[in-house]
Amino acid sequence: MTIARPVAALAAITALVTSCSDTADDAAGASKDDKPQETGIVATAAGSMKVEFKDFTVTCRPSEDDQPDAQIVSATSGWDFNRGPGGPTVPTEPAMLIEAADTTGRETLDLPHVEEWGNEKTFLVGFITEVGKEVEFSSAEEQATGQIEVISASCDPEPRLEVRIDGTFGSEVSDATVTVKGYVSAD
Repeated sequence: MTIARPVAALAAITALVTSCSDTADDAAGASKDDKPQETGIVATAAGSMKVEFKDFTVTCRPSEDDQPDAQIVSATSGWDFNRGPGGPTVPTEPAMLIEAADTTGRETLDLPHVEEWGNEKTFLVGFITEVGKEVEFSSAEEQATGQIEVISASCDPEPRLEVRIDGTFGSEVSDATVTVKGYVSAD
């Protein structure tokens, strides 16, 4: 009987350690086998009207004349900035623009976000033309809340933008808001 107790205790400890080890191995294995996150931003307005943006084109442009020198990475969906004699075309369907400065570090910015003049690292804007009957939603408007995480923004060697958005954009022309959630990886 005296040997049975230590053997039973050892068996119980072994089972506990093995089950914890299996759980850790399962968690580690799950992260190794996860597929890359798909690009897609979903904007949801009042009344559950939804618009999804999946196909993004990314380009680079210099900063405005009155700003410090920087390269601005632009990711657009449904909006072509390379057409039209006087600039970008006006979209006929919902479109989205995400712009960030070409930076080397990861940055998470709270909304509403307005850049600090002279600090190009803080340049970031998200804009949606329309969701349902509501229009002109921006990450810089007073009603905006949440965060935009810039994972990477680069123009060299090729334009690339990777962001995660979890927040609310406010309309520039009304009190309307739109919930914006998703991830973009565009190059």
